[in-house]
Parts: sequence; structure tokens; C-alpha cells
Amino acid sequence: MGKNIMQKKTLILSLLLVLFIAGCTGSNSSQSNGKEILKIIEFDSFPKETVRPGETLILRTTIKNVADVSATFDIGKNGKNILFDYCSSLYILENNTEVSPFDDYSGFEILTGNVRVYYDSEGNHIADEELTEYSKMTLDPNDESIFQWTFKAPKKEDIGADMGLSHTCTFKTQIDYLSEAKTTSYVYFAGKNEIMQRTYTGNELKLKGDSITTSGPVIANIIPSMDQPIPASGTWTFYLQLQNRGDGIVDVTDLSIGEFKDGNFIDLSDKCSITTEELKIYGQKSSRIACTTDTPDVTMLTPKRYETHITYTYKTRKDLKIKTEAVKY
Repeated sequence: MGKNIMQKKTLILSLLLVLFIAGCTGSNSSQSNGKEILKIIEFDSFPKETVRPGETLILRTTIKNVADVSATFDIGKNGKNILFDYCSSLYILENNTEVSPFDDYSGFEILTGNVRVYYDSEGNHIADEELTEYSKMTLDPNDESIFQWTFKAPKKEDIGADMGLSHTCTFKTQIDYLSEAKTTSYVYFAGKNEIMQRTYTGNELKLKGDSITTSGPVIANIIPSMDQPIPASGTWTFYLQLQNRGDGIVDVTDLSIGEFKDGNFIDLSDKCSITTEELKIYGQKSSRIACTTDTPDVTMLTPKRYETHITYTYKTRKDLKIKTEAVKY
């Protein structure tokens, strides 16, 4: 009699467990941004496309914060971190002594966004700071800044214009800034007996756990290599998937992934198949990193918390071709 009562209790507990697990299948939630923070919304020249030898050429780059978080970037001397590549031996900034030995004008200007305004906690104005050539600039959401360079086009003799030759230069502008992605995922494990009971009852479960990703163009997710709950017996493999949802280039500078156990972060980065030195993700592409580690020692259905933290530099570029040729009569 007592044995029958015990069997009934075991059956009831098993059914309750199945119902509990089934109820967990709908608990998946995700928050993510997955868009670029700073964008080059315009890169233009005056005159457009074609200039004459020795003529003044003006280039402008407009950068805008299109996200809901702030971002900081380096301007560099004469804006060299923004206009990072051009035919510098032919196109001369107006600060060059060959153009004007007595002029302190650098040939580079910040037309808008060159003053940082400070307020106190009550919103009262405290001070203004004018940005210099070497300053870092911070753009808040919806803010934009325009950078301008004034050049002299190549001389006739430098490009062979007297012989009917012309020269085409590719000017390259970029914006790069630091960002990060943080993800918290819950992966479910269970003992063999519990998983066998699930199979016996015919209840097919696909638990994915919760995932929360912060702002920025990179989305990071932990993807188990098998359906959950995962058997707690030996090792298991998961994939860290990094998706670049922007058009720029991701250079990962630091990556950590680990399990929270008894309030401590257990680093699992050495269990993964790639190092940050190898990790570059181009626009609209993904990178999947395989990691294999020991399963936790559990018997009942148990969620385990895993966290990833990725720090990266995000680079967006645009090109502009300028042709220098003599006027044909």
C-alpha cells in the first residue's frame, strides 16, 4: 500500500515537472539595439569631381549621431583621424609654407559642433570648452558635426597637365569609435533521468533562455549546439555568434565570456576557438565562435547564467574621387 502511494507521488511530481518545463518555453525575452551610433551622412567637395591645377579644393565630412546613446571619437591633428588617406604629396593643406609662409591658418576647420557645453545637475550653464585639433569629440543623440579641409590642387607640372595628362585622387574619410555589447543568457541543464522522463512523456521542449544585448551595431548571442535542457554529463558545446548589423567594420579589442557560479564570474574565454587578434567582422556579416566546456553538475532542471562582454572599435568609411585636369580650349 505504501509503495503504491509513493509511486503515485512520484508520478504527480513528474507531471508537475513536465508542466513546469513546458511553461518555461515561453519565457524567452530579448532586448537589443543593433544599429550604428555614428554615421557619415555626407562627404562632398567644392568644386565637385573635377578641379583645375592650382585651384582651391574644399572637402567636407558631416558626421551624425543616429542612435540613442552618446559616442566619443578622436579628431586628430588637422582632422587626420577623419580624413585619413589622400594624395598628400599632391594636394596641399593651406597651412603648408609653400602656399603661405606667414599664415597660421591650418586648412582644417570644425564648422559645427566645435564647442562642448557643460551644465550642472539642475540644468544651469557652467562653461563652454572649444575643441582643439587634438581633442576628442563627443556627439550626443541627434547631434552632428561638420569638418572642412581646404587644399590647393596639384600644379600643372606635378601631373603633366601641359602634356594633356590628368590625375585622379581618392580621398578617404572615416569615423571610428569604441562601443561594447553585453549579453546575459540563461541555458537550461538537467540530469539524464529527468531528460529521459521528458522523452518518455513525448513532451518536446525547446528552451532558449533569456538574452539581453546593449546598444550598438553588434549583437552577441550564445547558441547551444543542442536543444535544451542539455544533459548534465561531461561536456557541451555552444557558439558565441557576433553579428554586425551595420555597414562598417568591427575590430574586437576585448572579449570575455563566462558563467556566473555562486556569485562569481568563471571565465571561459580559454575554452573558445578564437582570439581577439583574429576577430574582424565586416558590414552585415557574422562571426561564430565555438566554445566547449564542462556541463554543471545538476540533476533537476536548472538554468545557468552566462555572460559575454565584447569591446570593439567600429569603423565606417566613405570614398570620394577628385580629378585634376587642365581646362581644354
